[in-house]
Amino acid sequence: MNSNIRSPAQRREYIKYQLRLRGTTLAEVSRELGVSTAIMSQVCLGVRRSERITSALAARLGVSPETLNSFGNGEGQQCSKR
Repeated sequence: MNSNIRSPAQRREYIKYQLRLRGTTLAEVSRELGVSTAIMSQVCLGVRRSERITSALAARLGVSPETLNSFGNGEGQQCSKR
């Protein structure tokens, strides 16, 4: 993933972009998981924590959940707060 992304909003947009390149969207992943798009967005922004959502997104992007968690937060710590 792109290490030039620093803010949570940039991280979410980059995830959305990468999903689109792979033929899917956050909305499609959220429907498959049975969660709202708002929850999905909050996990991408780091407002909420969900191992299930993070794992699903990581699998779709071809990275580990740890890589996805550390992406875009500038310090390598888990972005999610909950």
